[in-house]
Amino acid sequence: MRIFCILWLPLCFLFRRAARQEDARGSIRAFLLGYAIAAFRFLTGGLLPAGEFGLSRWLSAAVDGMAIPVLVPILVYAVCRLCGFFRGVDFSSFVTLAVCPIAAAQGFFWNDANDMLALVITPFLWSAVAAGIPFIVDLTVPSRRLLLIIPAGILSLALPFAAATCWWAFFCREIPLALGLLAAAGLPFIVSIVTAVVSSRSKN
Repeated sequence: MRIFCILWLPLCFLFRRAARQEDARGSIRAFLLGYAIAAFRFLTGGLLPAGEFGLSRWLSAAVDGMAIPVLVPILVYAVCRLCGFFRGVDFSSFVTLAVCPIAAAQGFFWNDANDMLALVITPFLWSAVAAGIPFIVDLTVPSRRLLLIIPAGILSLALPFAAATCWWAFFCREIPLALGLLAAAGLPFIVSIVTAVVSSRSKN
């Protein structure tokens, strides 16, 4: 399980990069951001105290489990693009690469080597949000149509919410709810992978 946690996100990044034939622009900045977030999580242990099963546990999953590892790189990328930086840097690849050091740190330092929630489910949810939100944004924003942008914005906000709730449901052993949310959170990620493969084959 530790190996999955360490290697899953780098493999996602490499597969996407190979499928879309992307260059490595932005890789160093993404790694530095990821290392900074990983160091912050390791040194602080999280911003919110984790409760047992209720709202405090969900808030801890949303903030420390999803917002800091994945949404911070997304916001950094968005702000830098608005300021004129990161041109030519792929959104999804940047975010996925930034999460790699965070997942590696969790894989190396997590106490329980058999904790499937921390070492398998969590990295998958990170990859789902890291690839899903950029995929939705890249698919709809260039059209500049409000009828597409507004639903895409709602879906982008719902994705980390679904991921955090999925983590909470697995923790509380609400398995049917957890599996349904896992499928919903992972759907944009899977579609983005299929789209990248189809696009690569059509180019070749």
